[in-house]
Amino acid sequence: NIQSKTGYAEGHVLSRTLQNVVKTIANGAPTTDIPIGINEFAKTLTMMNIDASPKEVEGVWARFVPVQPTQDARDGKFHEETIHNARLSLKQFADGLFAVGPASESKFASSDINAVCRKIQEQLLARARSGEASGRNEVRNLTRSLSLMDKDGSNSLSKEELFNGLQKFGIRVTIQDADILLKHLDRDRNGAVSITEFLRGIRGHMPLQRRELVKQAMSILDENNNGIISFEEVAKRYSAARHPAVLSGDKTERDVIQDFMGTWDKSNDAQITTQEFFDYYADLSASIDHDDYFELMMRNAWHMSGGTGQSQNTSCRRVLLTFKDGSQRIEEITNDIGISADDKDKMLLNLEARGITGVTKIELYA
Repeated sequence: NIQSKTGYAEGHVLSRTLQNVVKTIANGAPTTDIPIGINEFAKTLTMMNIDASPKEVEGVWARFVPVQPTQDARDGKFHEETIHNARLSLKQFADGLFAVGPASESKFASSDINAVCRKIQEQLLARARSGEASGRNEVRNLTRSLSLMDKDGSNSLSKEELFNGLQKFGIRVTIQDADILLKHLDRDRNGAVSITEFLRGIRGHMPLQRRELVKQAMSILDENNNGIISFEEVAKRYSAARHPAVLSGDKTERDVIQDFMGTWDKSNDAQITTQEFFDYYADLSASIDHDDYFELMMRNAWHMSGGTGQSQNTSCRRVLLTFKDGSQRIEEITNDIGISADDKDKMLLNLEARGITGVTKIELYA
């Protein structure tokens, strides 16, 4: 919810937003500097309408509290402070949740989990760069592969299932790596790792430049700017009339559009939420190491004009214009998604909106 609210911003923005939301709901308390415990944390989740079992609350809290060893004066043995006695400020928890600050400075950041995630990220990038997997969403492919290991449909995997699933996909990790993943991602401490939480950790945050491009693409489809892309909005921009399956009679135009929406619509409710749209591109972003290529991919896929150098759009239609005085010049039909090659009226409107008038003839320019 916080990621969606902030447009998938950087960690420090997510942390500050969470703090503000909690303080608003709680009428100003708890503040960022007053220590809170697990009971206050559970109440905060309830106030935010987040359903969590006691085990889940305990598991999440245990991931971020600074547990310190204490000495028992009676026998000289060391014991870990129980999580029920641990205290931290809302700011500490929010910063830890969104990994704010360098790992060396954050008491909640863990170098071992970061190292394991980097190992997996580097192998996913290597696969994405290879000829066989080039251009594919490797994080989504990994998701599908791990889901096959989830025999009971719980969206979680045991340590052995996670290890075997990664190995089967071609990601080389050790059983010790799987131990680390389990330690940090087992929210309710039931000996299993949530596939969703694992993938969020692997893909990380999209850079600001990439998020802005995803926002721009979202705005193309979401005409009423309500954060939900409807079937009707997609149909206005995506014509399936000439799709091979439609021409052969195997599918209707509606079927093809629904298939197209299925790329993002994981809830299968015939609409795409902001979170579903961003989740897809966050996964894809993790498989693309160069910002220029990501920008070119986004601009060409959604016919977004602009970009410079290697990132410049090449998918928007170029046309040869003839004017009343007989002069000619080549122009781009900017942001032309939804404008077919034979729709000269829409092309004229597109040009006139940019102040290009007096056109008597439009010819496609290869």
